[in-house]
Amino acid sequence: MATKSSIHIKPCNIASSEAHNRRTAEYMRNIGESRIYVVPELSTDNEQWINPDFGTPELRTHYDNIKQMVKEKTGRAMQEKERERKGKNGKIIKVAGCSPIREGVLLIRPDTTLADVRK
Repeated sequence: MATKSSIHIKPCNIASSEAHNRRTAEYMRNIGESRIYVVPELSTDNEQWINPDFGTPELRTHYDNIKQMVKEKTGRAMQEKERERKGKNGKIIKVAGCSPIREGVLLIRPDTTLADVRK
């Protein structure tokens, strides 16, 4: 019988994601304990994998490259901001902006390795 796991994927906040993932001392000092769920005892076990084809691991550089590519391919700027439009029934509908970089948190068993996840 397989054990269930889950992954939660959301748009990446490129301003704080790297500091959050590395749990830098400055980042931990700037957030309040009430603002984020972090278990310090488990943080030492955290692992991350960055695709080697990704190039530079800096998210801002990668985001700017995507933005430039969209402009070259489409001739239009990437739609970054959320906008509102009126639907057929007259209701206001919020349309999310572009979020080309996504990140996920994988919830797994304590004995699962990064190699197991990559399979």
